[in-house]
Formats: sequence, structure tokens, C-alpha cells
Amino acid sequence: MKKILLFGLLSSFSIASNFCSEYNCGQFADRIIAQDSNSWSWNRYDRGSAVYNGDYRTLTNGKAFKVNYTYNNGRSGWALIKLTRYNDFNCIVFHDYPNTCRGIR
Repeated sequence: MKKILLFGLLSSFSIASNFCSEYNCGQFADRIIAQDSNSWSWNRYDRGSAVYNGDYRTLTNGKAFKVNYTYNNGRSGWALIKLTRYNDFNCIVFHDYPNTCRGIR
């Protein structure tokens, strides 16, 4: 029983570590943005352009990281990807709607 509890404590600690040091956040964001961009009316995402810019935040209920990307053949944008404390996708904030965190459409 104590080993299971200890394992749970170690797992919680590793969850608090920087997600982007363990996973390729650029590729992770690229998949999310590409999927979401299928619902965009005017803009077109330049697939494969998402690059993790080193901005990583630990939040009270999860974590977030920022990527830069391009759309419409080279126009610059950014996205903030928010994750739950268990590294599941929570919501995304785009540069053109900086006060709105929403799920993938």
C-alpha cells in the first residue's frame, strides 16, 4: 500500500514538471491548430508552422505553453495551449481573440 501511495506522489511531482521538456510542444500544437483550422472561415493555417517559443506557465489548475505559427502564407500569429494538470488538452487562445479560451471546433 505504501508503495502505491509513493508511486502516486512521484507521479504527481512529474506532472508538475515542464510538459514541453518531455514532449514536442510544436508538434503537439500543430496537430491541435491544424484540426481547429478546418473550421476557420477566412484564414488558412500554414501546416507545420507551429514552433514552441519557450513560454511555459504553471497554472493553478494546469499548465499552458505558447507557440508561434503562420497562416495565409506567412502571416504571423500565436496560440496559447492550455492543458489540464494531467496533460490533457483543455482549451486554446488565439492571437486574434486573446481573451477567449475555447475548445477545438
